[in-house]
Formats: sequence, structure tokens, C-alpha cells
Amino acid sequence: MINKTKIAFLILTVIMVLSLCVTGLCDTPKNIILRIAYVSPPGFPYDLAAKKFKAEVEKETQGRISVQLYGGGQLGGERDTIEALQMGTLEGVLVANAVLSAWNKKAMVWDMPFLFRDYNHAVKAINGNVEKGIAKDLEKVGISELGIWIGDYRNVYTKNKPIYTPDDLKGVKIRVMENPVQIATFNALGAIATPMNYNDVYSSLQQGVIDGAENSTSSFWVSKHYEVCKYYSLTGHFFTPAHFIIAKKFYDGLPADLNAIVKRLGADASTYAGEVSFKGWATDMENIKKAGVKVNEVKDKSEFQKKVQVVYKEYNEILGDLIKEVAAIK
Repeated sequence: MINKTKIAFLILTVIMVLSLCVTGLCDTPKNIILRIAYVSPPGFPYDLAAKKFKAEVEKETQGRISVQLYGGGQLGGERDTIEALQMGTLEGVLVANAVLSAWNKKAMVWDMPFLFRDYNHAVKAINGNVEKGIAKDLEKVGISELGIWIGDYRNVYTKNKPIYTPDDLKGVKIRVMENPVQIATFNALGAIATPMNYNDVYSSLQQGVIDGAENSTSSFWVSKHYEVCKYYSLTGHFFTPAHFIIAKKFYDGLPADLNAIVKRLGADASTYAGEVSFKGWATDMENIKKAGVKVNEVKDKSEFQKKVQVVYKEYNEILGDLIKEVAAIK
């Protein structure tokens, strides 16, 4: 039997260990781990922004926060990473609006085709009150937004022919993101909209599963889709932002000083990503031309715009007021 002295000693030992842990002297992790995932390959604005954020956070927090990056889809597609963030197995995600809108339908407003008059209109709108409301609603599902950034127009690229009018898209299998607005848009244009994970696009183009896709000029270049698709058509149909999101529980649980650093540098990284994308457009365009891609202007987009009015009617109940608010921005 264990005598009373031994029992008392064991109790005292436990109390001493617990007291050491409370005062911070027990063996606990020395820093906070912030894991960030994204699907984009090296060199893409997501990747460059993430690396900038990592370097500056670790420097300013003097190692109290350690940032781990998982780019190139290492942890799955964008939907997978958002779900992981909600489950607590990831802290941060860089994600396209088209995927994030599954967590807040109001965000689909940014996926509407030909929504903006021009680039300046897009910048004002996306950085305005509409997005602030969307970000606030995302917090209800455990997601906090550190920043949002603007890339460039998304265009259609194909393997076998250029696209000048909606008629050129009839029966053409075009990869789109897993987003109802984008699916509806390309079906309305006469294409066969094919939702697909970004990481599967290259092989699907090679194997003939799809005939083409749509994306920004920077993504087309960095992802090397120009190796398969030799026609890049400047349709400019979507102008969607990307988001830098973080798990709300993790974010709110940071010490006040670290929370402030993460908030500020997250916003800075988002601005930087937009600048990289905007400034790199001309270089990316020059590169894809040198790679033998035929870039064709689509001077008259009126027929495209007429075809997608059915999408506006379909989503009027959900997005109508937001669309009007965006249109009213001068």
C-alpha cells in the first residue's frame, strides 16, 4: 500500500509542476505557429505576398510567431483549406473570392460578369462598404479577413481556337472555379462550364478533359498553361478579388500586441499582392506572346454582356441591392 507520506509527496509534486506551468517555466512551445495555405505556385502574387508576410511577421514579433507556408496546393484545393481553417488545422488561407463566396453568398457579387466600368471603379468598390459588410458576416462562420486585393481581368484561353464572340464558345468545355455564378455565366455564353480544382487544370487540358479555361494573365503565365493553350482571348469577363483570411478563434486569441502586428501586416501583404499583379501584367503579357501564344483583342464585348443578363436576373433576389450599390459608386 502507498502510505500517507507518499500520497502527500505526490500531491505536492503535482502542485509544484502546475505552478511552474502557470508562471511560464514549464516546457511549453516557445512561439505561436501560424500555418498559411494557398493553391498558387511560386512566383504568383499569392505566393509573393505570403512570403512577404512571413518575413515581416517573424521579424517584428522577434520569433514569437512562426509562419509556415504551404503553397502550390500542398494541403488540397481552396475549399479544402477553408474547411481546414474552420476546423482549426490551419490558421490562414489565401483564397479566390469565387470559392470563399460559398461561405457567404453576398460575396458572389464580386463574381458577377462585367460588373465594373473600369479598373478604378473596381478598386473603389472592392475597398468600400460592400466588402466591409461581407467581412463582418464571415466572422459569423469563424473567418476573419486580414485583407483583400485586386488582381487583373480574367480572360478565356483555349487550345484550338481564339474567342471573339459568344458563338465561338458554343460547346467548348471551359474550366471555371467551383462557383455558381461562374458556372451560370459560361453556360449562358454557350460554353460547357466545367468546375474543377485549380491543381487539376493543367493535366485536364493535356488530356482533353477540357478545351480551355479562364484566369488572369499572371496565373496563365505562372501556371504554365500557355504550354497547352495557344490562344489567349482578352474577354475581361470577370474582375474578382482574392482574400487573405485567418481563423477568427486563433486571431482573437492572440495577445493584443501580436494581434495588431498580424492585422497591419496582413493588410500590407494584401496591398502588395495587388500591386504585384497590376504592375506585372505587361511583363506577363510579353512573356506569353514570346512563348508563342496568340493574344487576340475582343474589342466589342456587348454581345457577351447581353448573354449574361440572365445571370443578373437569376441572382437579383440575393445580390440585386449590392449590385445597385456597386453601380452607384463614382
